[in-house]
Amino acid sequence: MAKKILSFEEYAANNNLGDTSEVSEEEAEECPCGKDEEGNCIECEESTDVEDEEVEDEEAEEESDDDDDDDDDDDDDDDDDDDDSEEDDSEEDDAEEVEAEEGSEDAPAEVPATVEEMLSEGYGKVKEAACAYENDEYQDHTLEMYMKENAALVATLAAKAMEEGYGEVKDEEMTQEMYEALCNEMKEAYGKKIEELKEVYGAAKE
Repeated sequence: MAKKILSFEEYAANNNLGDTSEVSEEEAEECPCGKDEEGNCIECEESTDVEDEEVEDEEAEEESDDDDDDDDDDDDDDDDDDDDSEEDDSEEDDAEEVEAEEGSEDAPAEVPATVEEMLSEGYGKVKEAACAYENDEYQDHTLEMYMKENAALVATLAAKAMEEGYGEVKDEEMTQEMYEALCNEMKEAYGKKIEELKEVYGAAKE
């Protein structure tokens, strides 16, 4: 009797081999770390959890780095704004300095007063003092008396100025004869001017 040739499926069914196509490498090799109630490898689950935690940590670090970069960008923007503000302030200060210089150039230079102007202003004060002297409570205080005393004061100041000036511009010392001669010249000039004023005043009254 000839033997029937069996197919692989029939041969496997007869020998209770089952479907070998569904056997995986994980089922062929038993995990040495053991399995839990659901049949999963304990170490594999822990490693999976660790890997998930590592992935989360890496994502958190990346987000933190992104935040730091954003903060750095903001700081750079603030620094740029500060630099721009300082430049604007500097330009404003320069403009103000230029305007001040232009204003000072446009303004006329102050010319010092001449001796004649200062004496005229001073004798305006002399007149006010003489009037006050006249109007005080003393009967013997008169305008004429005040002007006489003022003339004596002016003679004293003129002689002193002449003496000091001579010592500054001359190499030789002033002698008594030279001092008297200079005082006489000033007295003559003063008296001559007084006589001219008397004549002018009389002519104006005629």
